[in-house]
Amino acid sequence: AEGAAAMGRAWEVYSGVFRRIKGDLRGAGARVDLETVSPQLAHARDFEVVVPGTYTSRSSLVQLVLVASSVEVLKSKQRPRKLKLLGSDGVERHFLLKGLEDLRLDERIVQCFSLMNLYLARGSSAATPLVGHYAVTPLGPEGGLVQWAEGHGTLQALIQEHRAAAGVALDLEKRMIWSAPVKDEHGRQTGKTLDFESLSTTQKVELFESARAATSGDDLALVLWRLSPNAEGWIHRRENYSRSLAASSMAGYVVGLGDRHPSNLMVDRTSAAVLHVDLGDCFESALTRPKFAETVPFRLTRCMVNALGSFRLHGPFTLSCERALAALRGDDGARGQDPPFPAAMEALLEASLFDHLPALEQEIEGPGSCGSGSRGARGIIRRVAEKLRGEDGRWRQGPSNPAAGEGAKAGGTEAEAGVRCEAQGSVSQRVQSVRGQVDCLLREAQAPENLSRMFVGWCAFW
Repeated sequence: AEGAAAMGRAWEVYSGVFRRIKGDLRGAGARVDLETVSPQLAHARDFEVVVPGTYTSRSSLVQLVLVASSVEVLKSKQRPRKLKLLGSDGVERHFLLKGLEDLRLDERIVQCFSLMNLYLARGSSAATPLVGHYAVTPLGPEGGLVQWAEGHGTLQALIQEHRAAAGVALDLEKRMIWSAPVKDEHGRQTGKTLDFESLSTTQKVELFESARAATSGDDLALVLWRLSPNAEGWIHRRENYSRSLAASSMAGYVVGLGDRHPSNLMVDRTSAAVLHVDLGDCFESALTRPKFAETVPFRLTRCMVNALGSFRLHGPFTLSCERALAALRGDDGARGQDPPFPAAMEALLEASLFDHLPALEQEIEGPGSCGSGSRGARGIIRRVAEKLRGEDGRWRQGPSNPAAGEGAKAGGTEAEAGVRCEAQGSVSQRVQSVRGQVDCLLREAQAPENLSRMFVGWCAFW
């Protein structure tokens, strides 16, 4: 009895502290005084380390001078802290301090993007785009620093701002999907709503297209127009957006980057360049989830296509995709003393074998893996090599979910069965040209049969 009473008193103390902290952090923009949580860090000056993300071999070191005394606590799930670091060059830089999250895999993907940029920059075309990235500094297996993307807005925030000004509900399409009525054999509503996840692929496509038809899909295009000071600035932003989207799409495809929901894709409000954040869902892990497995190689939804301008996919965007993939495959005609990109990428990924990262030890076997079960880093290296040789079996066999083929089995049309880029019999025939590979990827990324089976929170209807 005494132990139970003591436990009850301890619980009251704990719950009181929890409620007080929760009240202090409620709402956006909550701040914590660094003096109260880490006096030693608050008083420290002139560190012997450089500011994360500033080191280059061609410039002087930018050492960390101090950490600002006020720390902002963001409202997202893990409550990351926004820090302000002052460098010896007098510049203040913002970083996110993230806890309870392993950032070592994010760092590895950033290294892959940096390597890609070296090869894209030496390509045969001056218009070859570069892949945007940011500094990631793991401080251990459960936390680290992430460079703040100054001047960027997430796709979610940009569309939300536009729709708020236009008087359009942000979740209009989502509500249409989840509140679709059930009708009887006479077409009358029964008062019940459809369970979207239990529908067949054909039914999902029909409901998906109905929800998408409720809006014009010009949200992002109008945002880029509104952010431009004049027509010349608008054309410049549109070109930057097109080229950076192409480069990041091809780069994301090579490393199997998933979970590209609207909050993980950012656009620079000044240049309109695309930036991908939260890179931990990579190496096709999202394609093999037991639930809500993704069905597209990268995000290329309607509003993103409409923002490309009148050419849509028949102009600079597709050409930039082909140039970027050609440079990564080593088919761009550029020659130098460095090894070709596939060999350099393999060497970089080989280092992951010694990192013992949990994500690299998971099985990545799935549809389209050319029949070879693959595990861990070795399987990842093999999959990346297949893509860079033009032998990617996954996206040449149509939608990755076997359920998508039900239309074909029932004698349905090609549209019902999903867009398919069939592989040929021999090894030489299975190797796609750069143009053929890009064409297949763009078709799969836009196929309604694929998009309609994505998790509703991914907002494939935008």
